[in-house]
Amino acid sequence: KRFGANVEFDTVNNKFSIKSGTTGEALTANQALGIAANQSASSIGVGRYKLTNLGGRDPVDNATAVGNNIGDGANRILGYPATTQGFTAPTGIISQPAEATGTKALVDMSKAFSVTELAGENSFTVVVDGVSAFLKIPGGNYSGTTMALALQDRINAMEHPSTGTPIDGVKVAYNMVTNNLTFKTGSTGGASTIKIEGAQRFGLKDIPLGIGETAKIRTPVQATNDAGEELYVSPTGVITADTAGFVNNLVEDFYPLFLDDGELTFNKAGELTSPFTKVTYDGLPNVALTVDFSKSTQYAQPFAAVEVSQDGYAAGRLTNLEIDNYGSVKAGYSNGTNVTLGKIIIANFNNNSGLKQIGNSTFMSTANSGDPELGEAAEDGFGNILSGSLERSNVDITEELVNLITAQRNYQAAAKAMETTTSMTQTIINIRL
Repeated sequence: KRFGANVEFDTVNNKFSIKSGTTGEALTANQALGIAANQSASSIGVGRYKLTNLGGRDPVDNATAVGNNIGDGANRILGYPATTQGFTAPTGIISQPAEATGTKALVDMSKAFSVTELAGENSFTVVVDGVSAFLKIPGGNYSGTTMALALQDRINAMEHPSTGTPIDGVKVAYNMVTNNLTFKTGSTGGASTIKIEGAQRFGLKDIPLGIGETAKIRTPVQATNDAGEELYVSPTGVITADTAGFVNNLVEDFYPLFLDDGELTFNKAGELTSPFTKVTYDGLPNVALTVDFSKSTQYAQPFAAVEVSQDGYAAGRLTNLEIDNYGSVKAGYSNGTNVTLGKIIIANFNNNSGLKQIGNSTFMSTANSGDPELGEAAEDGFGNILSGSLERSNVDITEELVNLITAQRNYQAAAKAMETTTSMTQTIINIRL
């Protein structure tokens, strides 16, 4: 199947325009940088069988497809002749689909697990190429693979609200090694997008938007001197416009040299020619440094700061820590920034009464309680976290009440004994008097 094709109609010129959903030329493996496997060319052609005057199919026309020629007659409806005119040969690397990768799930999805409607854990919000839908999978037992297939079927059944065209082509897969789900669109290019939002239990909370990519092709130009004469590199390495001495081994195509990321190339006007894109520097510990050289120049003049801007913060000291109802631990700093340090994970058990108390407020799991199931606060049936609140007493009320009554009885008995002693002492004193 082919996805992402775009059909437009120009009402001014009264003609159709049809574009494929992919880009790129036919390349063999390792023929170009980033091409690890063979890639096929992207092309599109339009045609149909020739019709007779009565509207039937012309029996002579066998609609033989040769190259980009489709059929032997003209396409009377769309205005395309048998030989597709205006065909542009594809160049460059094929465009890439949009991908969204879930984080590691809190449940081991390589084994069977249950999905219920509790807290909406069977509900998912999906947006593919601008088409959004609220999807649900039936409650029951799943594995990572069966859940991926259930989501894939429902995503591909989504329809465009105006055209009714199904999305189709989306691939959902489960990675057993990383224990997460991945989503990939059937369409490619910069217009392809995918967004998935689901329960944290399945690693689908706050997943970044996936955006497709289209390779940018830049056609190099012939180098010339100030007089406009074409420049070449001689066999001895000299750049010259005089090719009389090596006309027989003249290289027909000249391409300017573009260096690696981080190395700058300027033309004679002092304008940057390479790199075109932002450069991300690797190897720096705990620092993500990206530099945009697009406005860099190189002139024969002293250095001067032309533009100064700030996109960071001053150094700050930790001023407070806060834990919200969802278990997020947030740190506040004196420079006004707030950073989420992490989240408190809650464990739930099938039978909380089966837990064994091992001292104070500490419990351990037993065969009666079952294995712990980890989750996030306020989701999937887990409780909330009340920051700054005191936990209610979890002692045995009956036992403590018995101890209180016993202590009271002992006190009463001791008090009675003291009263008897005092009375006897007073009697003895009275006898002596």
